[in-house]
Amino acid sequence: MARNDPEHLLRAARPEPRPEFVDQLEERILPARRSSRRPRLLAAVCAAAALGAVLAVLAVAGALPTPLQRDKPASAKDSCRTVVIERVERRPRFVVGEDGEVKLSYRRESVRRPVTRCR
Repeated sequence: MARNDPEHLLRAARPEPRPEFVDQLEERILPARRSSRRPRLLAAVCAAAALGAVLAVLAVAGALPTPLQRDKPASAKDSCRTVVIERVERRPRFVVGEDGEVKLSYRRESVRRPVTRCR
């Protein structure tokens, strides 16, 4: 390659910043990282998971402290009751008319139905 080659001339004339400028720019753009809190957070999450696992094993083994252990199974309080509702409904019926044709007519009847009400 000849020294008059344009590519060689461009590479040789490439400007480079001063090392002090590069150091200042790095400090401004990439500040020194402070101590990360991730290791502490990870340790706290691991400790909580371990405690949960220990409690689960104790619950299965039946060795939980007395306030957490019950002799009788849990049951919901039944606040439901059954009431009888009386409504008037239109009931269909077939009627044979004077001309012999079958017609559909409705009559009103009182109907009683049990309904469960919960609070």
